[in-house]
Amino acid sequence: MKLLTDKRGIDSLHGRIAVGFLIVQDIVVVLTMILLVAWNAGQQGEMAAAEVAWRLARGIGLLG
Repeated sequence: MKLLTDKRGIDSLHGRIAVGFLIVQDIVVVLTMILLVAWNAGQQGEMAAAEVAWRLARGIGLLG
């Protein structure tokens, strides 16, 4: 982002594509981290699938 801003390329086509890709990548990483935490809690505590799903839903809700 800093490089695109310094070179004033953020408004160009490749700049917009790069920013969009970075945003999608960040969202995927956050969702993956939420999934791993919920999965780990489910494995350690023998939690029911409903509890794991509830943790995932809360994490996705916070992301939204």
